[in-house]
Amino acid sequence: MKYGKSPDGFNCSGAGCTQNHWYQMPPAQAVIAPDRKSVTLTITDGGVGDDDLTANGSITDPGGLALMSMVNSIPTLSQWAMVITAALIALAAAVGRRRHI
Repeated sequence: MKYGKSPDGFNCSGAGCTQNHWYQMPPAQAVIAPDRKSVTLTITDGGVGDDDLTANGSITDPGGLALMSMVNSIPTLSQWAMVITAALIALAAAVGRRRHI
């Protein structure tokens, strides 16, 4: 994924493409090295990745890239299990306090 302006059709359409947004670079233009330690971006003047979207002899690329990853949820207790656990902790604290008095 890359952040910036893009040609029409890259997660945008019309005037929305001139606003910064996340879009996916074509796979042939964003190649991840086999060791996954570097990425080679191939950007053409005025094309995908050139932030000014104009073939004017210079490439403007103020941003970087992001790799999408799978997000795993963190398992938690249900609401009722949390209530019961809190009640047991409160009960254990009350019993412990009673023994010390």
